[in-house]
Parts: sequence; structure tokens; C-alpha cells
Amino acid sequence: MESLTVLKEILVTKFDVEESLITPDATFESMDLDSLSQVELGTTLRKRLGVRITDAELQAVETLADIQRLLTTEH
Repeated sequence: MESLTVLKEILVTKFDVEESLITPDATFESMDLDSLSQVELGTTLRKRLGVRITDAELQAVETLADIQRLLTTEH
């Protein structure tokens, strides 16, 4: 499954984000996700995708497009 598809699925099912809000330029703030949600998202992405993304890297991003770039970049 493509990383963006998994990311969207997680945001909708685990964090109750409306699918219409999930766009490349969406921010954590625009999706009403706090810093704890960011940490939970990182943990879930690591488990589901087997990626090595740190909480610090995830907290440093601004948009979902930035997260997608992190997911596709080799760590």
C-alpha cells in the first residue's frame, strides 16, 4: 500500500480527521492535531510502514506533503 494512502487511512480512522481536510498543504493545526497526536502518528507510521522516522523529524514538518517526503526518503 502506498505511504500516502496509509497516511490518509490513519488520519481518518485513528484521528477522526475529515477526509476533505487531508490535502498536501494540510498542517497538523488545520487538521486539529496536537503534539501528542504527532507522536502517535509517528508511532503508527513506524509500525504500519516500517519506516525509520523520528518524532523530532515529524514535529519539524509543516504539511502533509512534507510528511510524504519523509516517508519516501531513505533514513
